[in-house]
Amino acid sequence: MQGRVFVSFLVTESGEVRNGKIVKGIGGGCDEEVLAAVRLLPRFIPGTQQGRPVSVSFTVPVTFNIQDTKSVAADTLTRIYQLVDQMPRLPSGEGSRPIAQAIQRALVMPAEVANDSLLRKVFVGFIVGPSGVIRDVKVIRGLSANCNAAALAAVKQLPRFVGGKLNGLPASVSMTVPVLFGRLPQKP
Repeated sequence: MQGRVFVSFLVTESGEVRNGKIVKGIGGGCDEEVLAAVRLLPRFIPGTQQGRPVSVSFTVPVTFNIQDTKSVAADTLTRIYQLVDQMPRLPSGEGSRPIAQAIQRALVMPAEVANDSLLRKVFVGFIVGPSGVIRDVKVIRGLSANCNAAALAAVKQLPRFVGGKLNGLPASVSMTVPVLFGRLPQKP
């Protein structure tokens, strides 16, 4: 079913929602769902007239649309998202830690920063496609030409990701990762 249901209800002087009724319905269970939603509305701040609380009547449209699942799937494959239900991950584990570790293992530290005690970062952005392949690797915020080149080379060596998903469908996801330069603290 799709269409528009018009529902009316009263907000009392105390803010309670009462007397929900369908003004114009479409059937198919949609009318009942709208009434159930009205019954779940929280207490309102009541309307006032000349500084005193009064009851106010509302009529609200609720629209039901059916989305074509083929167009939703095509849209999910062509758009690039910042955040999805299941973010891309490396096969070695969830979260950003395995990605950072893989980058640091692949990083060839330029001589100009190899002995620096100050840790600095190059931020690299890329897109993880639905199949887990990375593309469009670029420096978002850099340090020097050598550091930027080393960061790009390390990110390009990342293994194939497990692709991201949005609403259960494969999706392209834009990611930004920091690449650390300088002498990393040793674990005891």
